[in-house]
Amino acid sequence: AVQLGLPDSAKFLGNWRHGYSNLPMTAFTLYINPDQVYRDPQQGIAQGSIEFYNYLTGFVWNGDPFIDPHTGLPVKFTVAGDPVAGTGWYEGPIGWPGGPDADDRRHVMASGPFLFSPGDTQEVVVGIVIAQGTSSLNSVTELKRKDLAAQIAYDLNFNLTPSPPAPILHAQPQDRAITLWWENNSESYDEVDPLIFNQGLSDTTYTFQGYRLWQFEDLAGTNPQLLAVFDIHDSIDVIEGIVTVNGTSVIAPIITGPNEGVRRFYNIVQSVFTNSPLQNANPYYFSVTAYGVSMASSPKYLESPPVIMEVMPGRPKIDVTYPYENFETVNIERSSGTGDGDIRLLVIDQAGITGDEYSVVINGMGTTLNYDFINNTTADTIYKASTDFQDDTLSKVIVDGFVLLVSDAGQDMINDQNGADKPYRVKSIEEVANADGTLDEPVDVFYSLNSDRTWFISTTGLVTVKASTDSLEYLDIYNGIGYDEIEIRFTAQGSEYYVIDQVQGAANTPKRSHAKAPDRVPFEVWRVGTYNHSVGTPEQLYIKVWDVGTADGIFSQDAATGKWDAIYAYSDPDTSDGPYQEPIPDPSGNVIDATLWRLGNCIINGDLPAEGTVIRITTYKPLTEGDAFTIDLSAPNTQNLGAAKDNIDQISVFPNPYFGANSLEANKYQRFVRFTGLPTEVTIRIYSLSGVFIQRYNKNDNSQYWDWNLLNEDGLPVASGIYIAYLDMPGIGTKTMKIAIIQEQQYIDRL
Repeated sequence: AVQLGLPDSAKFLGNWRHGYSNLPMTAFTLYINPDQVYRDPQQGIAQGSIEFYNYLTGFVWNGDPFIDPHTGLPVKFTVAGDPVAGTGWYEGPIGWPGGPDADDRRHVMASGPFLFSPGDTQEVVVGIVIAQGTSSLNSVTELKRKDLAAQIAYDLNFNLTPSPPAPILHAQPQDRAITLWWENNSESYDEVDPLIFNQGLSDTTYTFQGYRLWQFEDLAGTNPQLLAVFDIHDSIDVIEGIVTVNGTSVIAPIITGPNEGVRRFYNIVQSVFTNSPLQNANPYYFSVTAYGVSMASSPKYLESPPVIMEVMPGRPKIDVTYPYENFETVNIERSSGTGDGDIRLLVIDQAGITGDEYSVVINGMGTTLNYDFINNTTADTIYKASTDFQDDTLSKVIVDGFVLLVSDAGQDMINDQNGADKPYRVKSIEEVANADGTLDEPVDVFYSLNSDRTWFISTTGLVTVKASTDSLEYLDIYNGIGYDEIEIRFTAQGSEYYVIDQVQGAANTPKRSHAKAPDRVPFEVWRVGTYNHSVGTPEQLYIKVWDVGTADGIFSQDAATGKWDAIYAYSDPDTSDGPYQEPIPDPSGNVIDATLWRLGNCIINGDLPAEGTVIRITTYKPLTEGDAFTIDLSAPNTQNLGAAKDNIDQISVFPNPYFGANSLEANKYQRFVRFTGLPTEVTIRIYSLSGVFIQRYNKNDNSQYWDWNLLNEDGLPVASGIYIAYLDMPGIGTKTMKIAIIQEQQYIDRL
């Protein structure tokens, strides 16, 4: 709300003073050259001053009053009508009946009289507002709007809408590269524009729109160069503003956003100023600004001032090792439940990894699915009930040096199937145990030979390669397997089984009544896992078989193809009479009662597996309540003395030789050579080639750099020559380096 002055208050020099009042404008008059009634005041004579004073006090030059042509009454504010509304006195035949033709006009704004004693101070505030619209009348409308905005700005002492806060910027130097990333502290920006707040507009706020990434020549912000724009997905792509072109102010595009969504990190490998790769140990200057947009405001955008950061790329210090590389993906393993989730961390800042333990805990299921992201070490919940299951790395918020990626891989794989009538999906068929117990890891046996290369599993016809119709989904063509885990276990006792029979005269339509076979199959079928994340007691299923070759009524192998009869299994044998009710056909026209379905169309090809063999059929399972994923990260080792000993040869100094100057020197008084790759703690001693002590530095900080200013211990420039740098690194060792210094000719500064 705008706090205006009270009737007995006046605004003076930016403050309100009680007991006073501001004198408003007291007259607005015009004169027209060479009009005889409203002519110009005379110039160069005393009478002209009187004429001009008359205009100032709201009269015509000769002291006559101005007469409103509509009311016939004297007024001190001329042409004060509204041409847009068509009311009152305004320029034109309708607004000024009998008035002069539109032409050149001079106007006078006056306020007074007021007392002005010796020593007094009076503040005179004048506002000139100019506006241009789409037409002459629209320009008047635009002028009113801007006049109101100017008044509000004055009443607020020009304390107008603040720009967005600057993003908190971080940098991770790397070998000839720099990773910049920033926090999302600017994205809650939402500020009312008081200049348009009371104008009946639907949107009167500046809201966060995006980021702009900049590079500069120096820390002072010289020559800013725009590297990239990252803006939110919306209808705003071009933001216009007033720019000066050849001395003329014009409206032109200021910001053009790609509308691809915000991102919060950027990897830089090249300088925009040199168009060449970044050089290690050289300083580069960057900033990220945030901008907000209000399309009804003027200006249409507000941007945070740049906070410039100096970054020097380079290899890590010799005593620092990182367990992860920047942009490395680290998988988070499931710690409880059975849901198939793809949970990963993408490392953005290897130095920011804390070494804490983290968990992703799944809540709800289906349409209510969400997750909590928890730092177990600090007991902080980073995200609560997040529903972000998108694999969009660029838009993620960076936490402790990484971004979290969570996807419901099980549901995604199920959704990848064609048709809504396929709510489940088989993931794999594997041999998990063989007859002699020598299997080290599961073997894929779906159209692939088993561990002793004597059999494999298929669904339909006998083929040697997977065909488009012979997919894992055809093991569950009637959608009854659900999310269960099924095992086919080959045992000495085997199982009794039923032979599926068809309804008389109806092809591929099985009866509900199945006859028990006279023999036994050499295997058992078990349901060993469920969707509710509790394996519980495994359930042995009833077995049924369907002849795929010779219709002999028993489980047998077709001699021509080597294919055994298809294996089906149920929780309920359902041996009642009559055909199945409410049959559900599969794409091939086969009909099975889906409510009883557990496993179907599983066919063994080749030799029967030997006793002790276990075949496991695994299904995709969506994430659901009870799933959890946990990872214990490793923190960087910032005092790895062993690595430092191995990397001691990576310490260098440049420029070497030093030829009169260093390209990084700002002026002739800032001469230096730079040591790079230094460990945290090191003592640097400089000697001349003859062994004369020159200078000593004790470094104990996190930087890998140290500059020798080419001065001796007395603060005087060293002479040209060869110098010895002796580096003593506690716990690591020593290193001796030669440095060639060639000074330019020295001159004494003139006073």
